[in-house]
Amino acid sequence: MEDPLKSAQLSESIPVHYFNGFAISFGQADFTMTVKQDNRDLFHLKGSYTITKTLAEKLDFSLKRFEDIVGQKMLTTDQVEAAIKKAASPDQVEAAIKKVASPEGKE
Repeated sequence: MEDPLKSAQLSESIPVHYFNGFAISFGQADFTMTVKQDNRDLFHLKGSYTITKTLAEKLDFSLKRFEDIVGQKMLTTDQVEAAIKKAASPDQVEAAIKKVASPEGKE
């Protein structure tokens, strides 16, 4: 069996990009994922329907495996947003967003 730590090591010759958002679109020939960081576009990732479907299945399998290993289900951004809206008034949510969005963390 392959060592998971060794397989997680990244080649130093390939750039690494962290992202915390994305947008997905598709056309007649392929899918496009716009990869974002802090709501700014970083790059576009284009793929055929077949490779995009395979990627989705492999990501789903890997995430479920990770959740099984750590014993915890990961929340989606939609679930986090719904929980925040449920727990706070719209004014509190808006104030928190403004505080996070400002460079100094202040309103």
